[in-house]
Amino acid sequence: MSPHAAVSVVMPLYNGEKWLTETLKSLAEQEMSDWELLVVDDQSTDNGPGIVDEFSQSVRQDVHLIAIERSGPSVARNHGINLARGRYVAFLDADDLWQRNKLADQVRILEESDSASGAICDYAIMGIDSERITHHRSFAWNQKSLNRWALMESFSPCLNSTLVVRRSVLDTIGGFTAEMTNVEDLDLAFQLARCGQILSTNRVQMTYRMHRNQNHKNRETIIRDYRVFLNRWSDANPDLYRRGLATLYLLESQASWRRGKRFEALLFGSRSLTNAPAQWLRLLNGVRSRRRQGRLNVE
Repeated sequence: MSPHAAVSVVMPLYNGEKWLTETLKSLAEQEMSDWELLVVDDQSTDNGPGIVDEFSQSVRQDVHLIAIERSGPSVARNHGINLARGRYVAFLDADDLWQRNKLADQVRILEESDSASGAICDYAIMGIDSERITHHRSFAWNQKSLNRWALMESFSPCLNSTLVVRRSVLDTIGGFTAEMTNVEDLDLAFQLARCGQILSTNRVQMTYRMHRNQNHKNRETIIRDYRVFLNRWSDANPDLYRRGLATLYLLESQASWRRGKRFEALLFGSRSLTNAPAQWLRLLNGVRSRRRQGRLNVE
């Protein structure tokens, strides 16, 4: 293959053996074949790297397997970005699936719009340990939707497997915030919002497979990284920061309650209520609704 494939697909890998074969198959079956794959292995202890080696022998595209010290998905993605040679960079997590026309449709709409920074698509959610689609998600990219996502009032666009972005834009913003292992896509989205329009194919072209090993199941790291996110954007968006603190304190209240620290939980809850009363009520109602539906965790 040419050293200048149109799309560089960046995949962080850490113990993804169980899902990786099907994910790579969905990449190999893309209608658009002008891609290269950069898999950044974050010190996996399973056979994930071996599966990537086998895959590299089965396709004509360039497949690069890069080993790094255990650093987390943001550092892994940034490493892949730095080595990417394509005009566009696409992100694909090792446990997600692409529809055959995803890359072709996204590159086409980006080629038709010089002002657009990137493109996303709609996605489906597959239930834990099943092959049943439970939800479809369509994200309207505008500041209101970004703010609702940031305040955990709505779902995300799942950028880590839906986004195709111009390499030049990533060079401008510097990629992902390295210290984040959760909500890193939220932080990236707010950076992208400053760089131009993000288009959408408005078609379901990615499947997000839920399972018990995903990073977003770790509430402690969500709280830690959400605090980093709020601090990074406090000057640019003071109102979001104020309302975001209510979200943060409610998350900390829930975490303390689960640990049996009732007084601490009540203290954080009161801070959430005092900081932004209307936001606190919306969040509390949202938590109750998701609990009734059995889906408290945010995608």
